Amino acid sequence: MTPSSNQTESEMGMAGLNCPIYSESDIFFLDRFAFWVEGILLVVLAVLGVLGNTFASIIISRKEMRNSFNLLLVSLACFDSAFLLGSILESFRKTFHMESELHIILFPNFLYPFNQMAISGSIFMTVAIAWERYIAVHYPLDYNQAMNDTNAMRKRLIKYVGPVFLLAVTFNIVKFFEANVAYRPVYDNMTNHITYHVELEVAELRTHPIYSAYNNWSRLLVLGILPFLLLVFFNTKIYNDILERRKRRLR
Repeated sequence: MTPSSNQTESEMGMAGLNCPIYSESDIFFLDRFAFWVEGILLVVLAVLGVLGNTFASIIISRKEMRNSFNLLLVSLACFDSAFLLGSILESFRKTFHMESELHIILFPNFLYPFNQMAISGSIFMTVAIAWERYIAVHYPLDYNQAMNDTNAMRKRLIKYVGPVFLLAVTFNIVKFFEANVAYRPVYDNMTNHITYHVELEVAELRTHPIYSAYNNWSRLLVLGILPFLLLVFFNTKIYNDILERRKRRLR
């Protein structure tokens, strides 16, 4: 059976996708669920996370507690807080519909890309800290000799945070091209003036099948599988080294 001539391509595409049909009660439930989970709960947890990161960073960055490992933890807290702040703004825009024109304009060219960089940096920084702990435990003599350098703290901070930041930016640079700002003309019959309504629109790149496949698989591998395997490896080696030292002490 062929489609009628007045059927649009979008209708044909949606029919091919076999999209579900929601009732009014389903839509109401989904809206309420999103409001409380993606809105209220997310914002509350994000605010608590930012406050916790701030207080913890202030405490461990004091002079008597300042060392390279604690400064790496502060760097991780900065990445986490940046992502949480971006999540709060996104909840205001998406769930509470409290966005302003400035928010919409900044979203595709600043807020969205940097939020993705923040979550990537947080994941990479977690792996970097695990690597730093592995070196400290597995090569204690070399680690202690390096720490005797007067500039060891600064060098170690640059050694780990620098590559993490560059990798996060490089991996997410394409996020600047996934959305656009559209200015829709609106004609006012009362004043005979045309005003422009600011809207977000998905860029053509984001809907391209090849890019969609790349985006999904790359994020799964780079932000999911690979960090997980590295964390398992480093922590397993640390655990084994600690057990080996305990056995030597008992002999």
